[in-house]
Amino acid sequence: YEQVEYLRVLAMHRITVAIKPRQVGFTTAATLFFFAMLFRSPGARTLLQTVHDEDAYVRVRRMVEVAYAGLPRALRGGLRSNARRTEFRHNHARFQRLIAGKRGQGRSGTYNDFMATEAAFYPQKSSALAGADQAVDSDLFSSILAAMHDSTGRVLVESTGNGPEGFFPRLVAAAASGRDPGVGFVFLPWTASPRHERDVPEGFELDDEEQRLAREHGVTLRQLAWRRYK
Repeated sequence: YEQVEYLRVLAMHRITVAIKPRQVGFTTAATLFFFAMLFRSPGARTLLQTVHDEDAYVRVRRMVEVAYAGLPRALRGGLRSNARRTEFRHNHARFQRLIAGKRGQGRSGTYNDFMATEAAFYPQKSSALAGADQAVDSDLFSSILAAMHDSTGRVLVESTGNGPEGFFPRLVAAAASGRDPGVGFVFLPWTASPRHERDVPEGFELDDEEQRLAREHGVTLRQLAWRRYK
C-alpha cells in the first residue's frame, strides 16, 4: 500500500518530498522508479543519487544491480557498474552516486534527475548543506539544481525523521503546505495502511495514550489492537 501511494505521487510531480516510514521499501521503490525511467530512455540520461553514509552507498548500488539481474535475459544489453556509477550499455543512461558532506560535490557534470536519500541525516554544517539557516539554498542542492537543464527532470528528497531542525523539516513544511502544485508531498502514517489492523481481543481496555490517539486522530479499536500487539 505505502509503495503504491508513494509511486503515484512520484509519477505525478516533478519535485517530490517524502517522509519515509521505516521498513516499507520507499528507497527501493523510488530507485526502481528511476531505474525504469533510465532504462527506457532513448538516450543518455543521468540520475544523481546522494546518500548519507557508506552503507547506504553500497545499498543503492546493489538495488540497481539486483533490478537489472531480474530483467528478462533478452532485455539485458550489458551493465557497467562500480562504486560511483552504474551505466546501461544500450543507451548510456546511468546512476551516479555521491555521499553528502564532501566539498565540491555536484559542481561538475550535468544531471537530468536528482534523488536525495535520508536527507535529514546529511551534515548540517558542511559543504553539502552550508548551515541550517540557508538549508534550501545549500551548496549541494543549489549546485545540483543549477546543473539540471532537462524540463522532464525529476527531483526527489526523501528521509526518515531526524528531529524538527534543519533543512529537511523546512522542505517538508513547504511541500506539505500545498502552495506549489508542482511539488508532491508524501507522508503516510501507520494508520493509513489497511494492513495495520487486528481483531480486538476480549476485555480490551484503552490506556491513556490509546485514548488520546482515538480522540485526537480517530484511530479505531482494530488499529489500536494492532498497535498494542506490535
